[in-house]
Amino acid sequence: MLCVVPARGGSKSIPMKNLRKLAGQPLVAWPIKAALNCNLITEIVCSSDNEEILAFAKTIGANTHKRPPHLSTDDAASPPVVMDVIAEFEKNGRFFDYVFMLEPTSPLTDSLDLTTALMNLEENSIKFDSLVTVAESVSGHPDFTFSLLQDKSIVSINQENWKVRRRQDISKLFFIEGTLYLSKVETFKKTIAFVQERTMGMIVPREKSFEIDEELDFYLLEAILEYRKEFKYV
Repeated sequence: MLCVVPARGGSKSIPMKNLRKLAGQPLVAWPIKAALNCNLITEIVCSSDNEEILAFAKTIGANTHKRPPHLSTDDAASPPVVMDVIAEFEKNGRFFDYVFMLEPTSPLTDSLDLTTALMNLEENSIKFDSLVTVAESVSGHPDFTFSLLQDKSIVSINQENWKVRRRQDISKLFFIEGTLYLSKVETFKKTIAFVQERTMGMIVPREKSFEIDEELDFYLLEAILEYRKEFKYV
């Protein structure tokens, strides 16, 4: 079982974001420690273009992979980074059945999430090839979403004659929130994607859907971690 943690050194919004501390430890440490605490994962690799990130990842128990320049740009997507790691292992004669991708920007992922995801996918492996985590969409639900016209008037994108609806009256919709991504290696290599033709969703609590993309997110995640600690969630 392979787990890849992509952790690029560059970040437009927050310089060296992956080494920025959240609740006392660098952001990149959170997914690595979650993987280390999951006894089903046999190989954990941090892929980065930054020597400082790679050196830190080694100190906490991850193996490292220096990613090539073409996978280190602002436009580089994460799945090709995972494929780069898989290809390196296979070149050296090591093969895996499944691969996880854990991104540092979703630091609330824990080892139980990983174990649950793998069990779900294995139990449904005849029907599904990959798994992504999803959370319920409420504030971003189409029934609550509008277009803003040039004259500043608003138009509902989902209701011809808009009316206020209670949360319990709207249809349940979900979005891919990034806690974890999991795939059979065989199908991942064919698609270079975690969302495939046969992908299942695993629902996670709303608080896990918070990601770190800008400065404010650090404060929000710190507050969530304090809340979870107070109520013994962590």
